[in-house]
Amino acid sequence: MAPVAPKHKSSNDALGVCSVSGVGHRDGGRATLADAIRSRQISCVEVMAAYLNHIENLNPNVNAIVALQDRGALLAQASDRDAQLSRAS
Repeated sequence: MAPVAPKHKSSNDALGVCSVSGVGHRDGGRATLADAIRSRQISCVEVMAAYLNHIENLNPNVNAIVALQDRGALLAQASDRDAQLSRAS
């Protein structure tokens, strides 16, 4: 799968782990993130990539995740959700 160009300054920050357009779980929870996805402030692919990057950065130190689906497969699923949202509007 080709790399996804971020819509925002830092797609790495989509989760409040960092911050994209002030959207993230530390700023208002899942509802805020869901609203940002619905309003196209951020894509599902950007959110997935940010979570996967966060896991990749932290997990070697905490070893909390022992099994994870393939990154490409997860990003493809996120891309499918983005396509569904586009068709729904």
